[in-house]
Amino acid sequence: MTSNPLLPLFKEQLEAECAILAKKHALEKRGDFLIYWYFTRLHEFTDSEVEEISCDDGMDLGIDAVWIDDEDIVHFYNFKNPEDPKKVTKAGDVD
Repeated sequence: MTSNPLLPLFKEQLEAECAILAKKHALEKRGDFLIYWYFTRLHEFTDSEVEEISCDDGMDLGIDAVWIDDEDIVHFYNFKNPEDPKKVTKAGDVD
């Protein structure tokens, strides 16, 4: 299996950007860093927009963000810690 040589560079850049976001927003969990990174970098959300859709807490059944787009389509997001892929929420729990 051939690995893409760009993948380590992407991961390094992602970690660097997430570290900046973590410091800026006083975030401690890697999943929270990814929420901010994903929505600010890929959807151009403002910080306040990210805060509005973020719902990551202990009783959320694995849902970390809920976004209702301009067409009233509801999007559910789950951001997991890439260092521990064993920590997952079964899809049935979310359903």
